[in-house]
Amino acid sequence: MELLRTTSNAALSSYLAEEDKSSHHLEVPFRAFNLALVDNASAEYSFITEFFSKQSFHAVNRKFAEIFEPTFALGQALTKQLVDTTVDALGVLICVRLNQHFAFELQRRKVPAVEGYINGTNMLLWPRFQMIMDMHCESMRRAASSLSGRSAVSALSLTSSPNAQSTAPHQLTQKFANFLQGILALSSEAGDDEPVSNSLGRLRGDFEAFLTKM
Repeated sequence: MELLRTTSNAALSSYLAEEDKSSHHLEVPFRAFNLALVDNASAEYSFITEFFSKQSFHAVNRKFAEIFEPTFALGQALTKQLVDTTVDALGVLICVRLNQHFAFELQRRKVPAVEGYINGTNMLLWPRFQMIMDMHCESMRRAASSLSGRSAVSALSLTSSPNAQSTAPHQLTQKFANFLQGILALSSEAGDDEPVSNSLGRLRGDFEAFLTKM
């Protein structure tokens, strides 16, 4: 959340990145790379539009694309590498929000030539987020099916707190609540047309089915 709230737009310098031996969640390198890309693309686009001011808008965009195409390809490859094997739904959603912030910043700076890269990055992030949410739904259904054939008493004794007097919610309820809170915190300004809404609806349905079986 701090990555989304920070007002610092300073890109991480290469020597600091090389010296940093600590591990990071996927949104940290995603932000660092794309922040540097946005800054450099803005400076390059500003120079090209001024230097080739007598050429058409499309000609200027073509020149910019020729220069930045390898960098865009590198950025797409990095995003794919970061999200292809992860099951961190919150991390992927943070990357989505960061990408939206970058899109707004590029609009503010009047740099339309990077729009294709932003859209391409979205096409890598959203499907992976939905796939991870599907995995959570499947996990919830497996938890519900594991209750089949047991009595309510034996199921409760296996899954509830060892303290019979405890009024704590079921462990899965606590995990679901924490996960739900994270998704909602990252979606406070999102519209209902996003994939988040449908995925969350499916997960909630599977959770309610689990509770019904319990």
